[in-house]
Order: sequence, then C-alpha cells, then structure tokens
Amino acid sequence: VATNKNTTEKIFMLLAKHENLEIRRVVAAKPTVGSAVLELLAEDESILVKREVAHNPGASEKCLMILSQDKNYDIKISIASNKNATEKVLKFILNNLTDSNSNTENSIKATVAENGNATEEILMFLAKEKDKSVKMKVAGNRKATKEILMLIFQDEDIYVKIEAALNIKMDKNIAANMLIEIMVNYSMGSSTYRDLAYRLKKEDKNLLNITVKEIIRLYHFNKGYDSYENLRILLQYSGLQYDNEILKLILNRIMNDGIDSHYWKNYISENIRDKESLMMFARDEENGTVQKNVFKAAEFLSVSQDVSEILGLLLKSSIKNSNHTFRRQIANFICIKNYQNLLREMVTDPDKEIRFYATRKIQDKDILMQSVSDDDLIMAILQNPFADKDVL
Repeated sequence: VATNKNTTEKIFMLLAKHENLEIRRVVAAKPTVGSAVLELLAEDESILVKREVAHNPGASEKCLMILSQDKNYDIKISIASNKNATEKVLKFILNNLTDSNSNTENSIKATVAENGNATEEILMFLAKEKDKSVKMKVAGNRKATKEILMLIFQDEDIYVKIEAALNIKMDKNIAANMLIEIMVNYSMGSSTYRDLAYRLKKEDKNLLNITVKEIIRLYHFNKGYDSYENLRILLQYSGLQYDNEILKLILNRIMNDGIDSHYWKNYISENIRDKESLMMFARDEENGTVQKNVFKAAEFLSVSQDVSEILGLLLKSSIKNSNHTFRRQIANFICIKNYQNLLREMVTDPDKEIRFYATRKIQDKDILMQSVSDDDLIMAILQNPFADKDVL
C-alpha cells in the first residue's frame, strides 16, 4: 500500500503511525508524501525513519527544522545535503554544533558548504574554518564570491588552492599560474591539471597557449617516463598535441638540455607537421618508429608541398634498419609523387626492387641507357614510357 501510486494522504497518515518500522521507512522516503505526514515522521522514535525524512526531497523547511534539533550525525548530514534545506535550516545546524574541531562536525560543515542554498554569508563563515575539506567544498560552490575564493586561496595547502583556482569566478590568471605551479613543482593525478586546462581552454585559449609555453620553458624533462606522460596528457587536454609551435618548443628543450628521450622523439615525430623538424627526425638511423612517423607526416604534407628532401633522407637513414618492406614503401611513394631527383638516386640503390621502381619511372634517357646492362631492370625499362627507340 505504501508504494502504490494511488495511495491517498489519509492512508499515508495511517501508515506513518504503523508499528512496523519498515513500513514507516518506506513512507518517509516517498517524495510525493505530503508535509503533514513527513512532519509526523520527523518526530519518529526511530533514527532510520528520521534519516529517510531528512533525505526526502519533498521535506518542508518546518520538517527539516524539527529534524535539525536531533543530535544524530547522520540526520544532520542528510539535512545538510537536502536541496530543500533553506538558509535558516543550514544556519541552525551550524550554530548548534558543539565540537568545532571534530571530524564529524567538519563533515557536516563540508556538506553545508556543498549545498546550493548556502548563502554568501554562510560560505564566508565556512571559508574561515581551519579544516581543509570544508574550505575545498566552499571553493567548489558556485555561489562563492571572488572575495571568498581569494580568502581560501591564502591557505598553504596546494589542493585547497587548486580548488579555489578551478572556480569560474576566480581570476583566470590565477588559474593559469596554478597550472604552471603544479606542472613544474608537483607530481599529481592527471585530473588535477586536466580540470585547470579545461577551464582555461573554455575561457581563454590564448592564455592557455601562453601558459603551456611557460610550462615547457620551466619543465623538468629529465624525470623519465612520468614527466613525459604528465606533459603529454596536458597537451591532449589542452588540444595542443598537434600544435607545431608547441612541439618545436619541446624539441628545442630536449635538444638543448641533451635529453635523449625516445618517448618524446616518438611523440613529436608522430604529431608535428613542421618540415624542418621532420627533416631532422628523418636523419635518425636508429629509431624505426620515428622513421615511420616521419613518413606518415610526409604523406600528409605532400598534398600541399614538396617533401622530396624528407623522403630522400628517410630512404638513406632507413638502410641501417634493413627494413626492406618499409624502404620499398617509401620508394613506391616517391614514384607516385614522381620526384625525378630522387629517382636518379634510387636507380643505384642496393635494393633490387627499389632500383626496379625507379627505372620504371625515370625520365632521364642517359640513366635508362646505363640501366640496359642490368638484366634485372630490362622489364622496368620496357614498362617505362620514356624509353625511346635508342634505348629499346
């Protein structure tokens, strides 16, 4: 009966007086029950029933005021989290706490600070608390003013400062400086700088760009994989993972500091689209991953510009790895792009397949004449439209 949608208020009042505890709990938790029934249950002998009333989103101010006089911790927490708790109710709870330094009462204060009905007066009062968890909840409240946030920001705890900096009402420059501070001097979970990066990205992309550049200038790149991973994630959150200028700054830092990081070489070569930088990476004879990244970038850039220099360097540097399949992939792309300057070099390549590709596309008659002496290239010459009657 208590759960039936057709049950009337009169019947609920009867059920609220039922001797069975579970029945009274079901009624107390039902959001459609009227205020008279909830006020009756607010004075129930059972803590469990009263806690359900305190949680009920339909509880009136009068009902919550009755409950707030109860000394039970769980009931106070439930009232403090109720969206119907008015300023009067929240103030009453705070004014009737007896042990200001206990963890229990600090939890109640923190819950009040989270409540959307907490006024500026209440938040200012709680911002002066010593407990860090209370301050952090105040900082996260949308009603916290800039004055309140600046007061909280004076706390020495870095996590309290971060929470204040994340509030949209806090000066965005403070948020930017906070992001620099934690990236350079602290080791924290990615969610911390992710949220700051998101805030700046939403408000001022130019400020975010400047902030990330400053982080790169001050960053400790020599701390192994963790330092790589933290900055990589920041670039991802900031939407700057493909920004050529940012990637070149990182490249310059690791080169100037003499940091031999294959993590960064792989990452930058995969994402950068700067021709000069790609040519530098193309000279790397050791790192096959970098070579493949450069080739993909060259394919992308070839739509709008000449990438023959990059491909030529790749073809030479990849000899050491003896990856014949990869080298032939490069050679085939050179043929597609018809880079005649590279084809002239390819006709003397140590790989027979590459020589064949080049001979089939080369337009230089003298080179074709010289290739006639190589039996492996006869079919390529015959397939070459530029093989004239003299060559034939």
